[in-house]
Amino acid sequence: MKKIILLILTTIIVFSADLNNLLNELCVSDDLSQKTKKENAGYVIVYTREDLDNMKILSLKEILEQIPFFKYNEDSNALIDLLYLPFQPKNPYMIKLIINDNEVTLPIGGDVLQIIGQITTKYIDHIEIYIGMPSFEISQSPAWSIIKIYTKKGYRENSNILGGLIGSRKLNEEYISSGFGNENKSYYLFFANDNIYRKNYTFNKYNLNRNIFGKTFVGSFDFNNFELFSLITKFKKNSFIGNSFTISPINNYIKPSYYLFNINYKKNNFKILTLFQYVDSKSYQKNDDILGYYNNKIYYESKNNLKQSTYSIKISNKFTLNNSSLFLQGNLGKDLFNIQNYYDGIEYKLQNFNKIYKKSIGCEYTYLLNQNNLFTLSYNYKIDNYINIKKFKNISKKVGYIYNDKKFTFKTFYYQGSFIPTPEMIFINKNLSKIDTKSYSFKAKYNKFYFLYTNTKMKNVIVNIPKIGLINDSNYHKYNNYLISYTYIKNKIKNNIRVWRAYIQIPHKKMIISNGFTNNFFFNKDVWSFYTSLIYYKNNLNQENINLNTTISKKFKNFEVYFKGINILNKTLKTEYISYNPLTNSLQTFKAEPIERVFVGGIEWKF
Repeated sequence: MKKIILLILTTIIVFSADLNNLLNELCVSDDLSQKTKKENAGYVIVYTREDLDNMKILSLKEILEQIPFFKYNEDSNALIDLLYLPFQPKNPYMIKLIINDNEVTLPIGGDVLQIIGQITTKYIDHIEIYIGMPSFEISQSPAWSIIKIYTKKGYRENSNILGGLIGSRKLNEEYISSGFGNENKSYYLFFANDNIYRKNYTFNKYNLNRNIFGKTFVGSFDFNNFELFSLITKFKKNSFIGNSFTISPINNYIKPSYYLFNINYKKNNFKILTLFQYVDSKSYQKNDDILGYYNNKIYYESKNNLKQSTYSIKISNKFTLNNSSLFLQGNLGKDLFNIQNYYDGIEYKLQNFNKIYKKSIGCEYTYLLNQNNLFTLSYNYKIDNYINIKKFKNISKKVGYIYNDKKFTFKTFYYQGSFIPTPEMIFINKNLSKIDTKSYSFKAKYNKFYFLYTNTKMKNVIVNIPKIGLINDSNYHKYNNYLISYTYIKNKIKNNIRVWRAYIQIPHKKMIISNGFTNNFFFNKDVWSFYTSLIYYKNNLNQENINLNTTISKKFKNFEVYFKGINILNKTLKTEYISYNPLTNSLQTFKAEPIERVFVGGIEWKF
């Protein structure tokens, strides 16, 4: 194993002109995503810088709700959980988040989307979404869908920006940024203050609040082959229903502070990526009635303090020889976390588990048979050592074939591997096993049409059984999903661009969404830009979701003004939250909209 690790700690390949022709896809030109997206990784949806400028998104939820086969959702604390179901654990294998090529997964809480997903996005250059067990080159931790965010670069901005917006329910945001330089040396600085007032609900006599008040700082420095990046965000969020047995909250809140630092070295295909994350999160809940039940005791008040940190280094390289390429990578990481739980002022300690060591090696071999045919073979070996609990070993394999000509593209991939339980799950049941997974995907493109089919089979899925707890379900869980997309781009002259994208999806009946479509339309002419999206689907109870969003903006010499509406028709699907009191064996239900209607006006001054 040591010899293998020493061999793998270098990396990757991709051959130039032939492969670029093979993987040629239709998209808006002159954008950074042309350099970062990986077409051979699978099915990818790209939101370019131009798209995001037209959309004027307030938060990532506007992107997340457009991921095929998912419904944007939030848990009882109003934190992002796309597959939220009452009483079930947060899904560990569906979504991974990557920022500037660095995977930002936390041991407790999972993806960082729960922290940064609902605040400002003005620092983002473009977003790539990969569906259907993407390549290990993108992420060494497997996931059914991967979201890659690339932040703005100073050499692409070369300006100072001062902006602000105000909207429904006194929602407001103020931000300032500065970015200058060239491709060899540049900097970008960004700061924002957010006060996001969301729709309040009343249940019985209690106010259910999910407002967010936060500040975000982003800094990046590029010089020659080095990239330095930092993201710091702190906010206070009212935690809605929380974990209440009786939905009678008095003053519930969550206060996370998140710090992300990267130092990356990139030269040609050789990369060294280092990452440090630190989270200091405090939460408080108090109920008029019973809040919870722990260690055979009732409690009415809880305080939770969580501190966690992540360190990792990833080394990779690509090698090219004639018609083949080889990508090699190695990764070392460590997670540390400390949890303090107080119930009615008494501290309850969890089992002796606060450390995870991670290491992985992987490779991907690509062979170009001829101008039109490409073959890929991937292998990844990963060890997650849950200290004092269990060592999880995970071998993942993937094989793929791509055919491409001027009009037709065909891609097929087969994945076999597993997902490991999260630390939160292990705290409840340390005997949980891995989730075995097999996935097949088929993608075909003809002209402007794209067809996607995914078939996924899982065994030992982790479920919560009342009065038993978390267990591995030995039955197979099978999912068959279909997606048809169409993209139309017309560009008569430089400043007149029309883009229309449509997705029709038919997910498996267990995927919450049963069928629906997403329709995006972009139109630019001279100083005007227009964007609208219509998202429609039915859930497995035959309930409909209709979400119409629109943005209109006009550019002047040095500034831009815009108006935006979210959920204009006020017909988005509500999420049902359920509380259960085991003492009285009673249930209470409550419904709320994860995406409420909002109208916003904004201005941006560039100087």
